[in-house]
This record gives sequence, structure tokens and C-alpha cells, in this order.
Amino acid sequence: GAGIPGPGGLTTPPGAGIPGPGGLTTPPGAGIPVDWGGWGWSLHASSMPHTQLGTPARYANRPELKAVRRDLRNNATPAEAALWKMLQRRQLEDRKFRRQHSVGGYVLDFYCPAERLAVELDGNVHEDPARAAYDAERQVALEDLSVRVLRFRNDAVLERPDLVAAAIAASFQASE
Repeated sequence: GAGIPGPGGLTTPPGAGIPGPGGLTTPPGAGIPVDWGGWGWSLHASSMPHTQLGTPARYANRPELKAVRRDLRNNATPAEAALWKMLQRRQLEDRKFRRQHSVGGYVLDFYCPAERLAVELDGNVHEDPARAAYDAERQVALEDLSVRVLRFRNDAVLERPDLVAAAIAASFQASE
């Protein structure tokens, strides 16, 4: 099939997967424009196994973040609502996802505990340099907890949900 056109005419190669960090590649033919200003995705992973973590006893869904998590769930963006419809009830390769789940001091848009995978959606606010710096700091903290982070722009979720689902599924690690 033909590649998918992105901003500025950037198009993925027809029939080719998109290589990402750590050898991750999107499924062949699913091409996703990789220009961050358009429909972007990125994956960052820590190589440290979670069994070696020196984390506090309670690092997930901390009680002090409960009200924040509830508020975020009750006020989801259109992109978050659309992605949740695809992820809820183990619809994507039988993986359980949680929405607005906290890990460490951060509330993640979506989290798959079995994969230790966070899925984050980025709107225009993430283009602000101060917000981008915060996102980078947050990314490092999550990686230190051995949480892999997959990011998508809101418009990618709304315009090409099939490609977003394919990229998430491609990031799943083989069952042991």
C-alpha cells in the first residue's frame, strides 16, 4: 500500500514499518508519519528490569493522587475518550489498560501493567518549551521505574486510530 502523508509532504515508505528506539518497528504497511510536528509517536524504554527497582512500597495509585485521577477521568479530552474505547475491556491483544493511573508521582493517561507500558497523549500544550522540559523530566523518572512510554499526538488518535492501535500493539513485548 501507499505510505501515509504527513505535514510538509513527509510520507512513510509504502509497505515499510517504521523503526523506532530499541529496534521497535510498526507493522509493515501501517506507516506513521514521524515528523513530531505532525502525527508523531515515540517510544522510550529503560533496560533495567523492574525486579531491580529500589522503589517505595507504594509507587502506583498513591492515595494522595486519587482526586486528581478521578478528575482527569471525568474530564477526558476527545482523544483520550476515543483511545479508551479502543483499549478498555482488553480489546487490544487481550492487554488490560488502566486510564489515569499513577506511577510514582505522575498520573499516566493509560497504563498497561503487564507490559509496564504507559501511553501518553500530547495536545498543543506539549509544544510549549517549559512543558516539553517537564515532559522530558517526567519521562526519565518513569524510565527509572522501568516504565516504557509511548506518546501520540491527539490528532493522530482522532484521525488515524487504526494506526495508533497498531503502533501500541507493535510495542508489546513477547509473552514469557
